[in-house]
Amino acid sequence: MDDRMQDIGDAKPRMSKRRRFIVVGRWALAAAWAAVVYFGPAASAPSAVAYFVEFAVLGFLLANALWQHMGLLTACAAAVLITCMLGIADGAVSLMVPDHPFSFFDWLVGAGGALAGGIVAHPALRLIDSFVSSDL
Repeated sequence: MDDRMQDIGDAKPRMSKRRRFIVVGRWALAAAWAAVVYFGPAASAPSAVAYFVEFAVLGFLLANALWQHMGLLTACAAAVLITCMLGIADGAVSLMVPDHPFSFFDWLVGAGGALAGGIVAHPALRLIDSFVSSDL
């Protein structure tokens, strides 16, 4: 048998350049928003609404990025869990800041935002991806 024919079955399918750009772009959006949340200008006591929205957007963007590597429902659930853990990490860091003590309420608001982001992501990402990946 020809070596080229044998290699065809073992080769992994290649990702198109456009698809690779979309996957990298989705991860870049999630990383950029995480940087804004954690390293951006922070008020000493951000409002609960702002905290909720920050974590909702982070949960949505993480689901968007994770969906490139797993099923949509699994990606949404993983995004909620990861965002909640990032909220705990944020609280741990705030313990080191003198004027911003960790509050269980802050974490609860962030977890609620993460859950909202994951819930919104499920139907929204199906719709978004139907437009984006129709010809990938």
